Amino acid sequence: GDGSTDDSAAITLCLDSGAENVFVPEGIFVATGLSVPSTVNRIYGPGTIKHKTNASEDMISIADSNLTLDGITLDGDKGNQTGRHDLLRAELLTARYLTLSNVKFNNHVASSIYLNSLLSGTKVRVNDCDFLDPAESTSDTSVSYPNQSLCFYIQNAKNAHVDVTGCTFHQTTATNLLRQPAGIQFAGYYGTSTGLAITASGTTLTDTNNSFTADDVGDWVLIEGAGAAGVKLETRIASYTGVGEVEVEDAAATTVSSATGYWSTNEFSVTVTDNEFYQIGNAANPSSAIDIYQFAQNVIIKNNTIRKSPYGGIRVANSYNSTIE
Repeated sequence: GDGSTDDSAAITLCLDSGAENVFVPEGIFVATGLSVPSTVNRIYGPGTIKHKTNASEDMISIADSNLTLDGITLDGDKGNQTGRHDLLRAELLTARYLTLSNVKFNNHVASSIYLNSLLSGTKVRVNDCDFLDPAESTSDTSVSYPNQSLCFYIQNAKNAHVDVTGCTFHQTTATNLLRQPAGIQFAGYYGTSTGLAITASGTTLTDTNNSFTADDVGDWVLIEGAGAAGVKLETRIASYTGVGEVEVEDAAATTVSSATGYWSTNEFSVTVTDNEFYQIGNAANPSSAIDIYQFAQNVIIKNNTIRKSPYGGIRVANSYNSTIE
């Protein structure tokens, strides 16, 4: 806890001890490559866990832990990193819940929170947390995600609910407004197929790759190259009628071949309320302070304060049932 000694091994012993609660006392504990087992339900305390200098892996990873983080500080030490790794990362998260309360995320390089594949009805609550001074992107022209810093990133969310309330996202060390980090960036889970065709009857959707199944009924579907204007058809799958074929709720006005289709369940809901954003958003790789860019449903965005966002305040795209106030 002296801010310089590598405490990874000691923290791992605590995490693997079988204890449900792990207390982080006052001090700065340097670590990397920590994996939280399913036995741990809470990590809390006034202490700081700081990413090891030139870390070669994420600082904390989780998978099947029903976990609460409360009161701790996670510091990415961005000035001493040459690689791009996350502070808190989950791949194929199967836990019922993940709760982050009063956690401070400072100086991250890649992402403070990176959640990939929420497929098991996970409830994610991020309440009263602070995201302070994340790293800037490495270029002021259009760049891909690996070069962009994100405060809270979710992709491939299905059967999940995410609530972000009462948090601050502040960049106070900006040197180039084209390179600022994204704030909240979420994407739902979707399937994809090429070679789709809308028949002349209008509501029959045939997938020549036979990807559709009865489980897709009720899902939202986005077909590029369909619709009255020949651009997109956004509708819901009403019924499954046979191998590779479904009926959709809204008819397309034209027959379209070789289209690309995306479809998603309607069980990824997002609530973002009472948060504050300052100089958050990326103008080169366009990302708003709040960016719900794909296949979320029942989106509620209310009472957020957004100042000096380089790209824009709020973007909701290819999502449904949205309320923004």
